[in-house]
Amino acid sequence: MTRYIFTTGILTLWLCSIAQAAQPEVRLPEKHQAFFKQHCLDCHDTATLEGKVDLETLSFRITTIEQAELWQKVLNALNAGEMPPEDSDQPGNSEKADFLDDLARTMVAARQALSD
Repeated sequence: MTRYIFTTGILTLWLCSIAQAAQPEVRLPEKHQAFFKQHCLDCHDTATLEGKVDLETLSFRITTIEQAELWQKVLNALNAGEMPPEDSDQPGNSEKADFLDDLARTMVAARQALSD
């Protein structure tokens, strides 16, 4: 009986480690911190809350559906040209394209990871 419990425990730990290893960490590359600070947080921080959107506490590591949904809204607004607004400091085309490309890839990975 003890051997059965021990073997079952080892098997359970092994299966849990496989499940955790199968889920890659979904994270927007840290190289975009400066872009995010410069072009998003002036208006969408905890103090300002433009449009009732707080991005200051939004993690670059996506672990929940709520985080993924907010990042998707950021992606949509940037793709549509709605953000940053015309009267704000605009990112360069290559800088914006690099951010959007990485964010789009991150969102695909987040959808895959969070749907499992």
